[in-house]
Amino acid sequence: MHWVAVVAAVSVCILVLLLGVCLLGVGRLTINYNCDYCLGLKYALQSVVRKNMTQLTPGLQVDLKVVIAAGHMPWHDELPPSNAEVPKTILVTYKSRHALPHNVLPRLQQLNPEFLLTFMGDDDAVRFLEREYTPWHAERFRETPDGPIKADWLRLLYLVKHGGYYCDADMIPTAPLPVCESGGILVPYDGRSSDRNLLNPCFIGAAPRHPVMHNCVRLAEYVFRHNPYTYWGHSIVHLLSFVNFKMNFPIPRRLVEQWPVRWHSRDNQITSVDRSVVFFESRDPRYNQQTHKYTSCQ
Repeated sequence: MHWVAVVAAVSVCILVLLLGVCLLGVGRLTINYNCDYCLGLKYALQSVVRKNMTQLTPGLQVDLKVVIAAGHMPWHDELPPSNAEVPKTILVTYKSRHALPHNVLPRLQQLNPEFLLTFMGDDDAVRFLEREYTPWHAERFRETPDGPIKADWLRLLYLVKHGGYYCDADMIPTAPLPVCESGGILVPYDGRSSDRNLLNPCFIGAAPRHPVMHNCVRLAEYVFRHNPYTYWGHSIVHLLSFVNFKMNFPIPRRLVEQWPVRWHSRDNQITSVDRSVVFFESRDPRYNQQTHKYTSCQ
């Protein structure tokens, strides 16, 4: 019976260790994104946390009403609930147009000829934030060290006022954009059963002043003001998923992120929920997910 007690004790220790890792924030672990086994471990651990979305990110275990009250700023009063049409505009942002491969914008425009394509480099983004928000918003953009989190901040603040569509600069479009209904919002859900309530805002379609975007802006402002900077702690992957959960899932499950090869992060697709239409195929092979930069402009 001695060996049974030893096995039981070891099992308990392992469970406690895994639980501790989850509660301390799996998103802060250093993960080798070129290693499918590392990604598998990360997602397996995160799935435990995501069964209760209020534990998704350390520091966000608070009621959304408290966050909104703490993060209230006067300009929010200008944003009533929206039933407006979604403008046919597409926002793409990257460090600069010169650092972007020459075919990225044309291939998106070619598939969506009736849309106005708006590109913002870092300098354009700072001018936009200074003009339409406050110096504080512009300074948060300048000080953020990671390009994808800069893009998160910009897409939130642009779409909540102007509406329209946003696409990550590293995605390969394969079909015209899905249509977002008047007053609506579209964001892909994670296609894995373990993470089915997680959103991937690599693509967003939203009406101006949409309540989900409005609340996510307030939450992001709160996090920037009160939380030490971490990549995943400030990512709207977590913030938008948290808001969607707390608002009882107003984002319709029309788009999903799929992996033809499980745990293989480089082969993801954004598809319709029935998989009949692939809107975006994989990541551009010239884009390095570790450095968040294109390795070639050709």
